[in-house]
Amino acid sequence: SNLSFSSAFSGVMAEEQTPASTSNVDGDDYAWVADEPRTTVSKFSLNGGDGMFRTIERPPADDWKACIPNTTRRICSKFQWGSFPMYQIAFEHMGYRLPFSDFEVAVFRYLHLTPSQLHPNSLAFIRAFEMTTAYLGFMPTIPLFFHAFHLQRSKPKGDAANKFGWASLKQSVKLFEMLLESVRGFKDSYFFVKPLNSVSWQSVIYQGPAKDATGAPLIGPD
Repeated sequence: SNLSFSSAFSGVMAEEQTPASTSNVDGDDYAWVADEPRTTVSKFSLNGGDGMFRTIERPPADDWKACIPNTTRRICSKFQWGSFPMYQIAFEHMGYRLPFSDFEVAVFRYLHLTPSQLHPNSLAFIRAFEMTTAYLGFMPTIPLFFHAFHLQRSKPKGDAANKFGWASLKQSVKLFEMLLESVRGFKDSYFFVKPLNSVSWQSVIYQGPAKDATGAPLIGPD
């Protein structure tokens, strides 16, 4: 369930007030998550949203809201009703806007990852690839993208070796430079984005085929 948060901050929507809980982060469901994403509090939770980059969609659309997370929320917490966490750098420095493009969604679905599970440099690679193909006049495709990139998961050293941190896309052949300077300090600069209507809701919800009790897809008469 959503956590309690009383907000007096103008222009930023906080989470609905419900009984507080830390189970979203401390439960067994998160035992595999590295300590850093589990323990890093959003700076916007502590400063009332000061410095928060609120341009998350293209004008004049008004389908999404940037929201301050509760202080007990983390980047790996579960959010309800189509909301999900995002690092600010994706919007501020990489030009991501909601709704995500078909190609961006296809990459996230192919990887079975949310945007916040990818290191920001990898989010930059997705944007750079998409912009490069647009400039060259051809469509970005999943096979072409994953011919140039492959997935690498980070694992902390020592006692936490059974845990995982951010996933990264590695270049098979170097195409793009890393965003070294602007990426620094990204880990506590996150908020969550909330769909405000059916338009935004439908852009993040994928409805697959109906399934039977065994999980097999049901095939209709037509």
